[in-house]
Amino acid sequence: MVFNLFTDQSSYYLEEESETLLQVTSSRSDDDLGFSISNDAYVSFEIVTQSDNSITLRIKSQQVDRPRLANLRVTASLGDEQTYLDLYFSINNTSATALVADVTTLITSEGGKAAFEELADVADYYLKMAYYSKQITASERENITGQLSATSVLSVNQIEEDYASYLEGDISDVELNNLYLSALEHFNVSAAGFWNLLEAVQAELAGALPEIDAFSLQVDSTLQQVSFFIGNPSFGSSHDAQWVFLEQYDFLGALLPNVPGFGGQCLADSSSFSANSSQAL
Repeated sequence: MVFNLFTDQSSYYLEEESETLLQVTSSRSDDDLGFSISNDAYVSFEIVTQSDNSITLRIKSQQVDRPRLANLRVTASLGDEQTYLDLYFSINNTSATALVADVTTLITSEGGKAAFEELADVADYYLKMAYYSKQITASERENITGQLSATSVLSVNQIEEDYASYLEGDISDVELNNLYLSALEHFNVSAAGFWNLLEAVQAELAGALPEIDAFSLQVDSTLQQVSFFIGNPSFGSSHDAQWVFLEQYDFLGALLPNVPGFGGQCLADSSSFSANSSQAL
């Protein structure tokens, strides 16, 4: 006698590394009825219960490096008779969501150009303060400014090519993540010259302005910012898609042009700066 297998649906949608229970039922009920299930690289299964006419499976999706389609074939055997049912699973690639958002934010940032412009603005501000307080001469300031303008800015072309390869399925999440981290490291190396010069200027200011000694390019897809300051926990924190600087670095909010949600006023007249001041203007 011909018999068939049934389930409530033949296709399922799963987030990666999630699980679901499903039941497959036979049109024949017999204590000799046997079930077998095929294997698939992207989902695993466990037999939870089995009766004379049904089997309950716990299906768990694996971690995937892009959206995947998995298939399990449930076969029922009764003597010489066999029938099967194919189950399909669409698995969403959720683990790469944040990575892809950060990569695309970096790609659309013009190679981090704005981040380096911010860094130059901050360094120039410290230079002005050192000059106005007579800690450095005009020629020293001009020399350092020339060194800042000569600092190279990394092109983002390579990570853009890597992302295109990722979209084509040629590289995995892990490979894209490693390439992305490598790109960030190149940005930090390119910025090292700025920070070395800034450190020297800060030494001349003798604590008159808050010390800036932590740098790492931050890519924040929520704030849509690529910056050495915005998104860096050394300088502040994010609240409801707004960036709030720590009190000692609040002057950066007025100095930098693209601070999300910042409502500060312009900096005080730099001519009022005093080398004996213990805080930023």
